[in-house]
Order: sequence, then structure tokens, then C-alpha cells
Amino acid sequence: TAGSLTAGTVNLCDELANQDLMPRQKYDSVNSTGRFEFNDWFSVFYDGFYSRREFYRRSAYSNARLTVPQTNAFFVRPAGFTGSSYTLDY
Repeated sequence: TAGSLTAGTVNLCDELANQDLMPRQKYDSVNSTGRFEFNDWFSVFYDGFYSRREFYRRSAYSNARLTVPQTNAFFVRPAGFTGSSYTLDY
């Protein structure tokens, strides 16, 4: 209702609620270095690395600036407001 709208007040919804600060992660890695000498003049050297990372992160809700025209079915005219539309942060 128009009586429940108070000018200059902030919507108390927390858009950062349920957001992950640190994502859930699974990280596997292996590295290896080796050398094999067959004889005095022939040897083999290798250097190997494998890595795999998976993560899941819940991000924050998106927000928007919306214009509500008086033709909208949910338009409520606040007391003292004479305009035909208003802009709100959602």
C-alpha cells in the first residue's frame, strides 16, 4: 500500500546473502622428474606435471535499476508523489 512506502528508506534485502566467499574446490596435481642413465654416454631425462582443478561458487544475486510506470499492475503511488513513473533499485 502507499502507506507502507517511506521516502528515503533503504530496502533491507541483503543481496550478498548465501554467496560463497571461498568456492568449494577439488584440486589434484602430480609432478615428477627423473633421469635414467643407460651407460656413460646415453641418458634419458624427463620432467612431467599434471594438474586438474574443479570448483563451484555461488555468486551474489544480480541487481538492477528499474522504472515502474503507472500502467504497471503493481504500481503504488506514494503519498505526495505526482509523477507518472518512478525508478527503484532492485
